[in-house]
Formats: sequence, C-alpha cells, structure tokens
Amino acid sequence: MDRHYYNSSEGGSDTETRNESLDRKLAQKDRKFSAQDRKARRQESNFRERIRMHELNHAFQGLREVIPHVQQSRKLSKLETLSLAKNYIMALTNVICEMRGENAPYSLQPVQSSSLLSECSEDSK
Repeated sequence: MDRHYYNSSEGGSDTETRNESLDRKLAQKDRKFSAQDRKARRQESNFRERIRMHELNHAFQGLREVIPHVQQSRKLSKLETLSLAKNYIMALTNVICEMRGENAPYSLQPVQSSSLLSECSEDSK
C-alpha cells in the first residue's frame, strides 16, 4: 500500500513512493556519521544517563533520610520510600485538616511491605 506523490519540481514526470524517499533519507543520515561518531554519541548519551541516575539515587537517599520509619538493617527500596512518603504526606494533610476543624480527606490503613508492590501498581492505573 505504497502511496505515490506527485513531484512537481520535475514537471510531474517523476513519482516515487514515500518509503523509497524515507529509505534514501535514512541512508544519507547514516553516511553523515561514521562508526566512531556514533560510538562517541552513544558514550555521551550513556554518560548523561549515568549522571541522571546518580542524581535520582541521591534524591531518593535524601528522601529516605527525612521520612520517619522504623530503622531497618537494610535501606528502604525506592518503592518502599515512595510509598512511605505518600503515606506521610497523607497523614500530615489529615493532621492539618483536623487542626482546621475540617474532615480528614484520607483514611490511612497500615501497609505491610509485601503489599507495597500491589499498592503502587494500583496507584499507577
């Protein structure tokens, strides 16, 4: 189901499929960058991704340090950290609302660590 288009720049005598045009453009693009250039671009991209992940992990560690929780022998996972942060924010919101004489907007249930995965997957829906 190739679509043809009219090439008006050549007086209408030449037509080509969009796929042929796309293939030609991609081949030209591939010729622009040598294997060394592509490898260098990939290394730069990997470097930026490593920096991004280090920054994200640093932010999670900072969050772990400020969320009140029972001390464990292992550090909290990212999933546990996010779940505790969410529950902590909800609890603080309830406290503020109750101090104002309003109804608490959240009903908080104790969460076991085994149910954290199911809770987070439900929240993402």
